[in-house]
Amino acid sequence: MDEEKCNTEEFKRLKKKNLFEYNLMMLGFVVLMGFLVYVDQGALLTMVFLVVMWTILIVSFYTLKTQNPIGTKTNRTVQRCERRRVGEKKWYRKKLIVFVILLIVVVPITIMVFVRGIHTFNIDYTLGTFPFIGAWIGYNVGETTNIKSLT
Repeated sequence: MDEEKCNTEEFKRLKKKNLFEYNLMMLGFVVLMGFLVYVDQGALLTMVFLVVMWTILIVSFYTLKTQNPIGTKTNRTVQRCERRRVGEKKWYRKKLIVFVILLIVVVPITIMVFVRGIHTFNIDYTLGTFPFIGAWIGYNVGETTNIKSLT
């Protein structure tokens, strides 16, 4: 089905489109985070963060087990092409590493939030956004480099 879309130029175009979609999602998340901090809803922000992290973990587990990617049409096509490009074994190993890292991060954060209490977190928007913006910039630099290095 996606065989014709896995040529290099089409793959580059799809990866750029995927990067654009990711940037829109991150922009929306940062704006939502700013709004919730502005209206002093730190507990709601913490819960939104936990729901997003658990959703990402569950989607990662589903993709690992069924080897069926979830996401937009562009994202699914990019993941299928990537799987063909790197091979089944390397793709599975990469997905397993992502799942394990997410598990190591999400479970302790969830435990910490519920042990300390959800209302005890004082969130500073300027300091709280630096990790997200840093990850956002890092992801963009990495993806742009990967797109340019495709042959």
